[in-house]
Amino acid sequence: MPTIKLSRYECSRDLLPSVCVFCGAPAVTRRKRRFSWFPGWIWLIILLSWLIGLILALVLTKSMTVRLPVCADHEGFWRRNKQFINIGSVAVFLVCAGLFAVVIVQKGEQANELAGWLCGGGAAFFFLWLIAVVVVLNKGVRAAEITDRSITLSKVHETFRTALLADRDRDRKADEEDEQELRELLRERREAREAARREGHEKVTRQPTYDESEQRAGELIDRAEPAREEDFGDWPPKSPAP
Repeated sequence: MPTIKLSRYECSRDLLPSVCVFCGAPAVTRRKRRFSWFPGWIWLIILLSWLIGLILALVLTKSMTVRLPVCADHEGFWRRNKQFINIGSVAVFLVCAGLFAVVIVQKGEQANELAGWLCGGGAAFFFLWLIAVVVVLNKGVRAAEITDRSITLSKVHETFRTALLADRDRDRKADEEDEQELRELLRERREAREAARREGHEKVTRQPTYDESEQRAGELIDRAEPAREEDFGDWPPKSPAP
């Protein structure tokens, strides 16, 4: 089955497509699921020393909560699995307790022989139940790896994986377009500032000619209130004789 790597950002903001992760049908809701994972080599340590392996598993276990899109048929998938495990565990406990009670009640040589069969049968029954629990827990979508920033899910449907990759590609193209538009805007603003700076520099450094000064002074005279000839004296000044 396909695998997909989800970032913590996508999981925390519900950016997953509305496609069922189990069958690829249109999703009708999202179910919160807390996934846990620890390195596979810990199982080898557990076989060698269950106490050390258990401690390592507790220390190295990572978890992440994901709201996965599901269809109407798979909406109660994890709830049904949980009910099966809970009911089965109670049944196994009752069977083992009943076998233990029978062993205690029986007496004599036949009781010893019967106790051996019952203990062996109870152990085999409990072992088969553990296998069933492992199969149920590994059924459906599960975590293949969890890090601080991402989670890799296995056994997802190909349609869900394709839809997610298409959404990512569309978002990436939109981000590239926005980035290009931002660069163009910054370039235009930079050119406008440089043009304004050059224009201001020319206004400061360029010396006005005599005709320009005379024209500017005439404009000021026309706007002056009250405009009296004696207020300005002999204006405009006459050019000195050669």
